[in-house]
Amino acid sequence: MKRRLIQIWDRLDLRIRALRTTRFLKQNWLLVVIVLCSVTINLGYVAVHASDPWIKTGYFEQLDLAHCLLHGKPVFVRGSVFDWDAYYASPGRPFSAYVVGFDSTIPPYVNELPGYSFIAASVWLVNGSETVLSLQLFQFLLDTFALLLVYYIGSRLFSRQVALLASALYMLAPLIVETLNWIEPGYVVGTIQYFTFQPYRDFYPLYGSIALVALLVRMKTGDFNPLRRLKLYVIFGLVFAASVWARQTMIFLPIFLAIYVLRKYGWREAFKMLFIAYLILLVTLTPWIARNYKIYGRFIPISGGAGHWWYIGFGEINNPWNITYDDWEGYNKAAQLIEEHHLNTSDLNLLYCQPGYQRLLTEEVYRMIREKPGFYLFLLTLRTVSGLTLGVLTPRMLQGMIAGQMLNLGDLLKIFAVAFAAMVGVWIIYETLKRKNTRSSMMLLMLVPASFLLSSIPFQMQFRYMWPCSWSYVILAALGVETIWLKIRNRRG
Repeated sequence: MKRRLIQIWDRLDLRIRALRTTRFLKQNWLLVVIVLCSVTINLGYVAVHASDPWIKTGYFEQLDLAHCLLHGKPVFVRGSVFDWDAYYASPGRPFSAYVVGFDSTIPPYVNELPGYSFIAASVWLVNGSETVLSLQLFQFLLDTFALLLVYYIGSRLFSRQVALLASALYMLAPLIVETLNWIEPGYVVGTIQYFTFQPYRDFYPLYGSIALVALLVRMKTGDFNPLRRLKLYVIFGLVFAASVWARQTMIFLPIFLAIYVLRKYGWREAFKMLFIAYLILLVTLTPWIARNYKIYGRFIPISGGAGHWWYIGFGEINNPWNITYDDWEGYNKAAQLIEEHHLNTSDLNLLYCQPGYQRLLTEEVYRMIREKPGFYLFLLTLRTVSGLTLGVLTPRMLQGMIAGQMLNLGDLLKIFAVAFAAMVGVWIIYETLKRKNTRSSMMLLMLVPASFLLSSIPFQMQFRYMWPCSWSYVILAALGVETIWLKIRNRRG
């Protein structure tokens, strides 16, 4: 009898679950279609570009670290001898198939936090093979989850209509970018192909920022007592630390999100959130800091420095020092400074991107700023405007507009499109702010690009540095479309 009752209960439970699933699909069929379209676009891109040799030097370092982690090399050490000819001849094989040896003279890796290398190594360990396809599929899984979080944020902050439209725009973004790349190959927007469809560390701040905002939205819309809120802050801190390890452009995001928490819940809750987030980050950074101190005898919390990128960043526009935006500019300048200061050219600390190398270029940048402070302020202004357009209008393009230089037709079309979008955007923001229940939610979304701007404008401004906050623009655009629709409907009524 007891077994019979258990069987009946199991059948009823399965029927209830089936009914719930059917009801969910009927109510959210459009979201299911958007998710399926997103998966189709991603997998379709992989099928079309599966044979493209796309591993570049910067990305090779990340995969090399992952490979060395899996093959018993010391942590944070790379140095694989890579057979590039074999790779270009047949790029579809596992990474390990092209490794023909190990170079122990390669200096310790201190360029940036190697978080993505740990992600790649973990995926390869589970997959059992060091294939790029496994990294792509893992990223597509995260991308699908991010799309669902965009829907969640839009529906909880505004409405289901805004959420569906934002999800559709998020899904279509790769197609739009690929179209732009096809229209004008080599344009900066086209470089998003470098990491949108292909696994790359610059995409993880996108996932991290979406997850952090989704957690705050959950706290806003849920009934949280102090203990549950504390658990949420711990999850917030773990996601933040993981995102910073993947790309340090996330470093200021909790500070900006704390403005929203301060306004909504008071200074105590904002302080708790910040303290827990940065404490967890510090704890996770401790092995990295200890390793760097042991090797270099210096406190290096994140990277060996930013002098190289800071220096070549002056080449984003025409400048008094005739610096061009090229890595070789930084390398050649460092070599010149080493010679001028009569330093030991064989010192490992002075090799490319090592702490001594970065320090030399940083001091040179300080000298340049003291020499021309007005120019640097002008450059920061151009980068800020460029960042607000997500880097679509580059600083050099903006400088050309100010100087009255002749621009090509493509640049003029981009300027016109951005100017038109800006005017429409200002009007939409004005109309949307009249809806009092949307003001705090809009502020939350606007804080995301502000944090990425702060982390980028001192050094460089590129489309890929602002891409991680593009999802907030997507939701705001969807909100604007809904505002226009409501205004038109009210006038007709």
